[in-house]
Amino acid sequence: MVKNSTRILFFTFYMLSSVTLYGQRHPDLKMLHDIPTDSSFNGDIFNRWFVSRGMMFWPEDLDYARRRRDYEYRDHILKTKNGLFLAIETTGRLYQVKFNKKDSVTLIRLDSTLHGGYNHNAFYFTHHDTLFSLGGYGLWHFNGHLRYYIPSHHGWELLPVNKKVPAIDWNRGSYMDQKTGTFYYLSQTTNYQAPYYDQGVFRNVQKEKANNEGDKIYALNLSTRIWDELGVLTKITTDHLKHTSSLGELPWGLLKYELFQDIPQKFNVYLYDFRGNQIKNLRDQGKLLKIYELIQVRSEPSRIISFYHDGALTIITSDDRKIKIPLSPDDFEKSGPEIYSYIDLLIQEINTTAVILFVLLLVTVAGLYFSLRKKIKIEFMDSDASENPFDKEETTLIQKFILNPALSVDEIDLLLGTDKKNKDTQSKKRGNIVKSINAKYTLVTGDPAPLINTKRMELDKRMFQYIFEKEKMDKILRFL
Repeated sequence: MVKNSTRILFFTFYMLSSVTLYGQRHPDLKMLHDIPTDSSFNGDIFNRWFVSRGMMFWPEDLDYARRRRDYEYRDHILKTKNGLFLAIETTGRLYQVKFNKKDSVTLIRLDSTLHGGYNHNAFYFTHHDTLFSLGGYGLWHFNGHLRYYIPSHHGWELLPVNKKVPAIDWNRGSYMDQKTGTFYYLSQTTNYQAPYYDQGVFRNVQKEKANNEGDKIYALNLSTRIWDELGVLTKITTDHLKHTSSLGELPWGLLKYELFQDIPQKFNVYLYDFRGNQIKNLRDQGKLLKIYELIQVRSEPSRIISFYHDGALTIITSDDRKIKIPLSPDDFEKSGPEIYSYIDLLIQEINTTAVILFVLLLVTVAGLYFSLRKKIKIEFMDSDASENPFDKEETTLIQKFILNPALSVDEIDLLLGTDKKNKDTQSKKRGNIVKSINAKYTLVTGDPAPLINTKRMELDKRMFQYIFEKEKMDKILRFL
């Protein structure tokens, strides 16, 4: 009860602090009069700021120290059937625009937000007449919070999502598809987010993680609130994001333009068709020229806004210029390069999965090996003398070594019955039986060192003899 009373008290104070502003002193406000006020027009109104101070007005109750850092603040224009709104990022503030006669508007503060600083460069958009805010930077990290405004609470509340996708509005790499209720986000971790990715919490570890993830595209379904990773951005897309700027949102995708040193011949407008996963060029040269003449920066407007209504894209600048261009899907090329590659994402996932499976396989094989080895060792250790692991020839040779720890090649050949055979047969027979004895000894005792070794003879280094390790005798006698 106390909490609700406090909220109502603060809300009442902010309502009383609403302000009426005039176009002569706030030229950007005149742009609002050109936005359709009918309830049939609902959706996002695109903003692009050409100055760091991207505010139509400065609330007087913002403390002066923060107002000097004007790059922290931008206002976002939102339209629903309930009216026109200004949301000020970083602050959580929300104002409703009321039009007066002549050249003035009244801005009514609706929220009762007390604390900000957590959502610089957040995304703002609408869907089904609900105001949303997503992500942003602040308090030393990017957040992936999905927030929506509740009029009855006069504040923003969180909506849970299936996973954290840190999102920030740099170069407008996003699109809200009103028809499908899907928000597309182009994550540019390599070029932009890596230096600040959870900064101060994970230090360089998280930065390296962001760099390794690469540039990807995510889709958030607002109905289910589930993020899906659609694919890896193609090289064409990453190059576009470096050299293009957003121009507005159409029912079929995001509109972007490329302006190279004010050269009309190198001016292009692209449609990012997220549903079809294609980048399509605007083909109509006349419409290209109209857009070029409006957005060239020689007149230096402080901002442009754009919106699509009644089959046309309207673009308005703060220096009293305006065009209305009819646009339809037929104005763009039928096909174009991909925005993202699902195959590349699949390859990344396969590579990651393959490494994990390989490690698991190694661990499993090693576990089976040592388990089997231990089992055999225990069985041999528990066996009696009748369960001698050595065959008759091996046992005879071991018993000979017990009597004489150093045997010559000729002595072993005679014992094995190969003294009349050729040298290759003798060598092969000796080598196999000694190798077998050493392997079985290691298996039953767990001692990796061999029971029988070879050593060059002192009188003739060309010759060698076999040496039985006498200190291992106690370990082997129980099996004979």
